[in-house]
Amino acid sequence: MIKKGIILAGGMGTRMSPLTKAVNKQLLPIYDKPLIFYPLSILMLAKIKDILIIVNKGQLNQYKKLIPNGNNLGIKITYLEQDKPRGLPDAFVLGEKFIGKDNVAMILGDNFFYGQNLTSKLLDCAKIKNGAKVLLHSVQTPELFGVAKVDKNNKIIQLKEKPKKFISDKAITGLYFFDNKVIKYSKDFVFYSSFMLFLFGNKRPFLKKTFSFSALDKLILIFLMLVVLYLILPLGEANFLSKIIYAKNIFLIGILYFFGRNSDFKVENWNLVLKLLIGVCLFAFLISFSENLIGVHLHSFLGFSEYNLVINDIDPQGNFGLNWSFEGQGAIPRYASFFADPLEFSASLILFFSIAIWFFIHSKLRETKFLSLFLVLVIVFSFFLSFSRASMFSAILTLVFGLYLSKNYKIILSSLLIVTVGFLYVYFFSSDDLRYLIQDTITFQNTSSLGHLIEWIEGLISIYENPFGVGLAMSGNASGVDQSIKIGGENQFLIYGVQMGVISMVIYFLILIKSIFNSSKLYLNSNNINHKSVGFITALTKFGLLIPLFTANAELYLFVAFFSWYLVGQSERLYNTKL
Repeated sequence: MIKKGIILAGGMGTRMSPLTKAVNKQLLPIYDKPLIFYPLSILMLAKIKDILIIVNKGQLNQYKKLIPNGNNLGIKITYLEQDKPRGLPDAFVLGEKFIGKDNVAMILGDNFFYGQNLTSKLLDCAKIKNGAKVLLHSVQTPELFGVAKVDKNNKIIQLKEKPKKFISDKAITGLYFFDNKVIKYSKDFVFYSSFMLFLFGNKRPFLKKTFSFSALDKLILIFLMLVVLYLILPLGEANFLSKIIYAKNIFLIGILYFFGRNSDFKVENWNLVLKLLIGVCLFAFLISFSENLIGVHLHSFLGFSEYNLVINDIDPQGNFGLNWSFEGQGAIPRYASFFADPLEFSASLILFFSIAIWFFIHSKLRETKFLSLFLVLVIVFSFFLSFSRASMFSAILTLVFGLYLSKNYKIILSSLLIVTVGFLYVYFFSSDDLRYLIQDTITFQNTSSLGHLIEWIEGLISIYENPFGVGLAMSGNASGVDQSIKIGGENQFLIYGVQMGVISMVIYFLILIKSIFNSSKLYLNSNNINHKSVGFITALTKFGLLIPLFTANAELYLFVAFFSWYLVGQSERLYNTKL
């Protein structure tokens, strides 16, 4: 039973001017009571007594004089101010704290409802557990309304605002009942629509700018068009909603890239971002180090296992009551700091490590040199705390690649010598457990490595048998993937290959290589130190993530995905405009 409701009482009321210049539209009297009382009574008829009213900024006091807290009506009233009306999705985002984990009803503050058996229909709608219900009403002039086309089961199949051609006479009345997923969907809608407005709706729209598509732009656009194609194609066992949810994860790559491609960051802002990222890195280390000292995962206190059980239907696994990713070979704890899991933590460390290498190589001040060396040591220790073998190996390659780009050949040889000596020491003088772990990892004899190998083989077999793919949401661990029907493992290359065929896997690989190459060229050829830093950090980050991509869905790690693809876009912009 829905217990919470939202009344959207914003809007400027311009059609009722000049009355609305003095008072909010929803407070104007209609017959014997203010307009706001009518939608309020509808929610009360549905037995909804916990109500949030969203009002225009500056008009809150007008409402509180009329309905202070709802006690006089036997209900509870909460208020939120909105700086400007932005539609229904924004209202759900604003009201997230109020809604919590409950289902919710929403009604527009300026609509009237009456009719036979209205109360019983409202109570029936309020019983909703999953999905949504929208109240519709037959009208004689559908061209004046937002209308919904429904099938024989009264399921909405099409929505149209003020249609010029007739599609339905069912007007959307402004009364809705939703399950709790409406918050997530609203957040996604607000994010994507805001991005599109930024891209196309500013004073110099994206398409009208002097902008020539680079080879990397075209590769990413082709990749995204493939996603759209496979979203439409009736391939695979996953339902359409699952495909949409999964496609969203991939579209994020393109959105973040073109956001960076179309953003002109000032130098001072870039330096501030680097400082903030270093701050995040140090804070993450302190958390993971504290976890290690007390021997307890932070996630044990955050209800992580309960979240996995309720949301993802995954029972707690391993010795720590979390899941497999928090446990290494021989029940060695792997710490995640405040990230989702140790794998996301370790992938984010690649970004931090790239920044630290930049400052270590290019800082001329002795104090900065020592600080950057300290940061490098902190990150190396953090790698051990996360205990991701792929990321630790990748960190070594990232260091070598960074030194190669900067032409520090003496340091390269020194680093390789240190790594070789360290490896020999570990292999011949360390404990048998550690030595066997390294040996078994390389030879794919331990459980984790063997599991990855088997999943890779399954993925390759699927690609061989289905070179054009088996459909979206059929591989990987992303949102939208039904674990009962997924094919293959967590290799990001194979995931795309399994789902969208060989061509998508090749294009994705080319995107990564082109990103690294162009960023490296920016670093090597630019005379601006800030532009060089963007190119260097971007190249190292994307290079460093290549190895984790073979063993994890690294593109799903929101933190590192956001920064890495934004940086790729920034780097591409500078590469094409400044060189």
